[in-house]
Amino acid sequence: MAYNPIYYYDPDKNFVQGGNNEKLRLPPGPNNPVGSVYIALTKPTYGLHGTPDPSKIDKNASHGCVRQSVTVARWTYDFATIGMPVKVIARS
Repeated sequence: MAYNPIYYYDPDKNFVQGGNNEKLRLPPGPNNPVGSVYIALTKPTYGLHGTPDPSKIDKNASHGCVRQSVTVARWTYDFATIGMPVKVIARS
């Protein structure tokens, strides 16, 4: 669990995003793709996080992350504890 996380992207360790083959390190702030909080799940690259672009919630494909509004992400972060089980249920 991280508050104001640094976002790291490594195409050798993660999925490739578009044509980007360069490693990235994005500091906390408004352009950070995971927003102001990040909760990692046990599978690599899977997590719960806010998004700086709310229009992408429930609209884009993901490689395992659940995008939330800033308010919901902060509530989830405050509520969650390390080791807490998470159950994801798909809706149609």
